[in-house]
Amino acid sequence: HAQRGQHGAGGEHADQHDFSFSLLSADVWKVLGTTLLSAFLLNSIYPAILLSSFKPLNIFRGIGFLKVKKSYLRKGLVVFQFSISILLMTATIVIYRQMRFIQNTNPGYDRSEVVSISLPFNNSVQNKSTLLQVVKQQLLMNNAITKVSIVNQPIVHIGSATTGADWDGHDSSFRPKVNQLAADADLQSLMHFQIKEGNWFNASGAADKNDFLLNETAVRDLKIREPVIGHRFSMHGQTGRIIGVVRDFKYRSMHDKTGPLVIFNNKDKDEWQNFLLVRTAPHAAPAAVRAVEDVWKTLMPGNPLVYNFLDEQFDSLYKQDQQTSFLIFVFAVIAIFISALGLFGLVSFAAEQRIKEIGIRKMLGAGMAGIAVLLSRDFIKLVIIALFIASPVVWWAMNLWLQNFAYRISMNWWMIGLSGLIALMVAFIITSYHAIIANRRSPVKSLRTE
Repeated sequence: HAQRGQHGAGGEHADQHDFSFSLLSADVWKVLGTTLLSAFLLNSIYPAILLSSFKPLNIFRGIGFLKVKKSYLRKGLVVFQFSISILLMTATIVIYRQMRFIQNTNPGYDRSEVVSISLPFNNSVQNKSTLLQVVKQQLLMNNAITKVSIVNQPIVHIGSATTGADWDGHDSSFRPKVNQLAADADLQSLMHFQIKEGNWFNASGAADKNDFLLNETAVRDLKIREPVIGHRFSMHGQTGRIIGVVRDFKYRSMHDKTGPLVIFNNKDKDEWQNFLLVRTAPHAAPAAVRAVEDVWKTLMPGNPLVYNFLDEQFDSLYKQDQQTSFLIFVFAVIAIFISALGLFGLVSFAAEQRIKEIGIRKMLGAGMAGIAVLLSRDFIKLVIIALFIASPVVWWAMNLWLQNFAYRISMNWWMIGLSGLIALMVAFIITSYHAIIANRRSPVKSLRTE
């Protein structure tokens, strides 16, 4: 089962989605049959072709099936493995830094210690606004709760938009798409939005019931003339004036650029009251949740309580990116491990082939450092070649991935350099290990002819 949990007033509710697997399904047997047939052919035909095609003379010359010297093939595989390792390690570094950039970037509001509660009833409920005001007042009576606001959707992902806005000096042929947020007088203080000019809605709600606030991008994109405050503005059949300009805040994933946003008063507008936002006192989230549950049981019996913390909703916007980061990290570890194994075998083979040379050098006074340089020189070159091959590929690929974000870090050469340094360290450790083993051997035994 795949489960998506929801917090409930009396416990947890979960939506379950079943994945059925039946051996009686024809599609399952097609997949199994194709897989088995492919494996059988690859494991039987390829060895038969290989064994029947080689020439014995080529074996003594060190030439393999593809008429390529085996040493070239082995070195080519090492270069390929380390190229993949460097590529994946660099991708891990870039994705990690982009995720850190997202977490550390100020979105323009404070999302910590805020609970988002989805309202369970539809707009046909009578006296919805009155009921919500009672709920709001009951919640504010608890010391664990400092602010409560009613909105039409969560702040971290505003998806509602319209093209029906009108304002003074508006060209009727210009119909831009603007995002919209219905809010009350307490949202600004709850989320700590910054006001560039003008004011937020009045607490009484009477004087500015039909008025609007715009973000900086809306003022710029809609080409509203200065002074902005006091301009006529209309939307959804509601005509009022612009009473304030809010500094841009990121109300969507950083994959998207901040667009124009219009905020209007939802007082007595039941259709625009869908979520409660509750700010808890510092370190009082459990007590605040219990208070919400108590009020819910009293004023909304029988209705499920579905809530999320706003920072969790923010993180969920990047869930796929985080999963990608984790998978690439796992593959990078596996790739460097496989590369290390391949290099270990190749260095072992080279050390065994040069055992007599090493014995002679030791007799002439060569130390462990000299032997290490002798063994590592060729293999360090292979890693450097892999670095030069991987660098342009990973530079292009990660710049392409970063283009998915409207707000992103810049690629730096040190990211690729760090991956290359790790690969070089792995190669140096492996060759140093073999140098230590070779140094411990007696030169007499190394020079002895079998």
